Amino acid sequence: MIRGDTDEITEFCYNVYDMNGDNTLGREELELCLKGCLMPGYGLEVEEIEDAERDLVDIAMKKLDVNRDGVITFEDFQTAVRRDPLLVQACGPCLISPKCMSRFLYTVTWDYRTYTSELLNNTVTSRKSKEMKGSGPRQSSTNLSTIFDIFH
Repeated sequence: MIRGDTDEITEFCYNVYDMNGDNTLGREELELCLKGCLMPGYGLEVEEIEDAERDLVDIAMKKLDVNRDGVITFEDFQTAVRRDPLLVQACGPCLISPKCMSRFLYTVTWDYRTYTSELLNNTVTSRKSKEMKGSGPRQSSTNLSTIFDIFH
């Protein structure tokens, strides 16, 4: 999901988290989503990490299960995200960063300025100026190398 309004992004993230496709998020799915989000080290033992992951699942259930029926429906998720937009990725990252999104859209669309952030405008503008001075449209090999640079 690169572009979309809040409802589309919310629905996309919910569907990513709903691993079994039953249109509800249960405690088991949250455990799978959040497993491995904490790494051993810094004095933490494996048992402490497992306890902390269970605590994170409890917190996510409390925040996302609006009607307190033990499962998170899409309506619960949507209501919670409207209250606090950061909860859209509460069960794990499923959206790309704005910087990667801007670079990708620049690569695949000519109307990139509509979708890029102010952060990249200087880089994108200078790059586009160089391309405009060159002859003809951008070559696809340049586009592919740029895509590989972004994601590696």
